[in-house]
Amino acid sequence: LYLQDIPMRSISHSVRRVHLPPRLIVSCPLSTMEQKSSEAPKKRKKLTGYEFYRETLGSPKHVVAPMVDQSELAWRLLAKRHGAHLTYTPMIHSAIFLRDKVYRELFNQYSDEDKPLIAQFCGNDPPVVLQAARLIQDKVEAVDLNFGCPQGIAKRGRYGAFLQEDWETTRNLIRTLHEGLDVPVTCKIRILEDRERTLEYAKMIEASGCQLLTVHGRTRRQKGVLSGLADWDIIKEIKNALKIPVFANGNILWFDDVKRCMEVTGVDGIMSAETHLCNPAVFSGENVRVWEMTDQYLNIVKEVGSPFSAIKAHVFRLWHACLPENVDLREQLSTTHSLEDICNVAEILKERLIQLEKNHDSKAHVQDKKVPIWFCQPKIRDLEKDKTVHANSSLNNQPKKKKKLDIDDQAAKEKVKEAQVKKAPKFPPCLKCKGNPSSAKCGFNLCKLCCRERLEDSPTVACPGHRLYPYKKQPEPHSGD
Repeated sequence: LYLQDIPMRSISHSVRRVHLPPRLIVSCPLSTMEQKSSEAPKKRKKLTGYEFYRETLGSPKHVVAPMVDQSELAWRLLAKRHGAHLTYTPMIHSAIFLRDKVYRELFNQYSDEDKPLIAQFCGNDPPVVLQAARLIQDKVEAVDLNFGCPQGIAKRGRYGAFLQEDWETTRNLIRTLHEGLDVPVTCKIRILEDRERTLEYAKMIEASGCQLLTVHGRTRRQKGVLSGLADWDIIKEIKNALKIPVFANGNILWFDDVKRCMEVTGVDGIMSAETHLCNPAVFSGENVRVWEMTDQYLNIVKEVGSPFSAIKAHVFRLWHACLPENVDLREQLSTTHSLEDICNVAEILKERLIQLEKNHDSKAHVQDKKVPIWFCQPKIRDLEKDKTVHANSSLNNQPKKKKKLDIDDQAAKEKVKEAQVKKAPKFPPCLKCKGNPSSAKCGFNLCKLCCRERLEDSPTVACPGHRLYPYKKQPEPHSGD
């Protein structure tokens, strides 16, 4: 499919958002989701539980997690070539997916090599999530519901791990999709603070219609620098309590961890997210050189296309062990604006690492596994800090006290005082209370509270700026005629 054969209005948004090869738009035929087929697709047999796990998914053991803006087609294809058995789409926001055509096109990339594939959705409105999932169900093997995202955006949108307390909504979401889709429904959760409550939560999800459950062995608060260690013991308890397949997520750094987690927990598969971004060969046990993995990924991008932001983020992750020794390349990579720019920086890094490997530089090793920096490797966490996360979790939630400045220099003290002076308010103060800022649209130069009091005193004078209008009292009904 070539650029000159397509009306520009149909690809203008994609050209702005997604890197496309010079002439080739996609390497496989992609049809828009709104296009109506002349023949209705054949309805697949809807399998459940282990029958679905074995016959539809092929009993996957190595699973790449759904990652926002990171598990796009190019990365999924790379994963499949290095030992991954099952992949997920990036998390899809159901409401935006329904209303925004450009957003939908970002997920409209599929390949036969990408099978099996599960699409993950987030949301809290069952009919909306169902309608969005129906647009994509014929292109995937299952639809996954995100009940594990701990980020602030999930809290504001009331989805992900922030539905843990709302079991009714969780139950309705799963049941609605289970009854309304032609493909099975799977779920991904985080554990709760209470172990018994976590087991009840998992059983409720299974009873609602979930056919496969992924358990991230961390709580909602364990994120970022407070990630700590995932709890494999509770994952084992969940696995023993349920009758559906269970995947484990958390604490996977090396290929040995994959085998050890399956032995400890007895789960049916292992999911990896952060480690896979740093080392896509984690499921194969291979030691792949950084430049070889980078070249493979960039070549796939040239074939199928990918959002530029995702390309740059992936390269930063792949190079995380090399960049501290190549600060100048870090700066060059951060200022790149095209795929060609990234390829040029990659060639420079490749030459340096090849030379470094020839010289066997003793400094080019990471601390734990002694893996040379020219090999793909995970980002090692501070284990000592992780061990104290649970003990200090209550302290972490308390507001931090401001540190007192110990400054002897009088001139420096004056500068601090000047910096601490509050900035002038954006709007002049309210003419009545003198404390709150007045509204720019208020014709009386008052804050909303004072303007409401003014309306009570002068009920005939409205304030359109504050949307305060006189209350019209309704006539009382006549009695008994």
